[in-house]
Amino acid sequence: NESTSNQHSSAVSYLINSWGLPLKSALHVSKLLKFQPQEQTGLALAFLKNYGFSQTQVSLLARNHPNLLVCNAEETIMPIFQFFESIGFLRSEVVKLVTNCPHLLGRSLEEYIKLGFLFLRDLLQSGYEEVVVVMKRAHYFMNQDVRTFLPPVINLLRRNGVHESGIRKLLFYCPGIFRMNLDKLNKVVGEAKEMGFEPGKMMFINVISTFASLEKSTRQGKFDVYMRWGLSEEEVSAAFQKRPFFLKPSEEQITGVMDLFVNKLRWGASLVAITL
Repeated sequence: NESTSNQHSSAVSYLINSWGLPLKSALHVSKLLKFQPQEQTGLALAFLKNYGFSQTQVSLLARNHPNLLVCNAEETIMPIFQFFESIGFLRSEVVKLVTNCPHLLGRSLEEYIKLGFLFLRDLLQSGYEEVVVVMKRAHYFMNQDVRTFLPPVINLLRRNGVHESGIRKLLFYCPGIFRMNLDKLNKVVGEAKEMGFEPGKMMFINVISTFASLEKSTRQGKFDVYMRWGLSEEEVSAAFQKRPFFLKPSEEQITGVMDLFVNKLRWGASLVAITL
């Protein structure tokens, strides 16, 4: 009827003007929630803006987590924010975390967020600070249940002889490895072992973190760049064996460094390989 139509139109306008939603999203959210916009949603909006969320961030949250608009922010959202502040997050960092992981706002603080945090703390065998560093580096950890997706990766590493200290180092410095497809990670680990690196040593951790971030074709491309500057394949391999991060820079960066040392400083390419 006309009254219902007017209410819907009013809700859509409110979502566009106050929450910054595009028309398509506003239509979808208004039908999904069927709410009277001027009451509870106004409180949620005010809470988020007072906390430090920008209009763009508020709009993003509303699109990804529509139930946010009708929640009691003081009861459901504030405890989550307070928890993150209590373990060492600044307000601005909470804003960044929640913007990157909007579904956090729909998670249970007690049964999901806190238990996930404690799981990471026990795994790292550390205090709050180290766990917070990992959470800041890997926001995506909070989008999933770490108690579910981390153990298969950890078990794969253990089966291949990686020590607990190595697993903790990977989690701290290279958390992206724990998002890898298990088959791909298994190949990376196998390749490192075939090259003679021992899983029980920290060098192995450096190698698989390098391999995990670079496709094999990309690594070969960087090998080729070094060889174009006069290094033999054996020299490049030897340099990599000593310093796996030798392959981390882009091809352009490698070219810039080699140009500096070989052309400008007049170093021999072999000396560069030994020194870098």
